[in-house]
Amino acid sequence: DRFVDLQRSIDPVSLLALGVGEVDASALAAGLQRLADLHRLALDADHRAHLARIIDEVPDRFATASIVSPALVHGDLHGGNLRVRADGSSVILDWADAFIGNPLFDLAALDSYVPDWPNRVRDRWLDRLVGSVSAGRSAWEALRPVAALRTALVFQAFCDRIPAAELPYHQPDVVPALARGIGLDREQ
Repeated sequence: DRFVDLQRSIDPVSLLALGVGEVDASALAAGLQRLADLHRLALDADHRAHLARIIDEVPDRFATASIVSPALVHGDLHGGNLRVRADGSSVILDWADAFIGNPLFDLAALDSYVPDWPNRVRDRWLDRLVGSVSAGRSAWEALRPVAALRTALVFQAFCDRIPAAELPYHQPDVVPALARGIGLDREQ
């Protein structure tokens, strides 16, 4: 509840004016296409075809999820970036991957760390964010695989800027993240 309230309390337009980046459908589709090209040899033909279809659908998926207003998205929300103080207040750390976009991306980040979390937690988040669990589910189902694929983009961006000697430790994260997004889409 507090995190959704935080997202709603910050004006995304003012953050854009300050230089916070934005994730929109065209930029995400272009980034995913770059990933598909970079890692095509690591994916079998079926995965490549499925990924190409998802990339083509990114604008439609964003449109379906647009019932949720753009907001500040943490981009890497998980337990390691959350701290609860002794007084019960909480702190969210590591805003390096933050952007303006659909706040369902933060729900997807949590989902990637705890994929089998209780439906009641997801539904509470959707109800709080959208005001309707059923409408929220439609937006969530449309964006969830794309958000998982965005995680692969984050991993690749990290790999693009680290020394070559460190690549063997981090490059193996990219293709499994692509496969996870493809797998989530197949489940629907």
